[in-house]
Amino acid sequence: MRIGVEYLIGRYKDHLFGAAFSVTQNGADAQDAVQDTFIRYYQSDMEFDNEEHIRLWLFRTVYNRAKDIRKAFWKRSKVDLDEVVNFYFPQPSDQRDLFAAVLQLPRKERTVL
Repeated sequence: MRIGVEYLIGRYKDHLFGAAFSVTQNGADAQDAVQDTFIRYYQSDMEFDNEEHIRLWLFRTVYNRAKDIRKAFWKRSKVDLDEVVNFYFPQPSDQRDLFAAVLQLPRKERTVL
């Protein structure tokens, strides 16, 4: 048994999004998981017993896809942009403290080579 993707999208997209969001905790990632799930259904040549079988397959697929997205290397290795900016471009208060510390050094040691 096969059911049209348009019908499945209309019926299950919100529920699949909720399931994916509970795993990813991110709306864009949850949308990606749902979209990938419907694409996989469309491309698959599986025969299903009934609509309940399709529904279970969709939920299992979106859950697995959401877990894959959450575990992706680029998700685990991301760094907050503010952290990078503050590291490479210190805020003025940090610069004042650094400047004050440099001024406390003996004249010979604060000369730039």
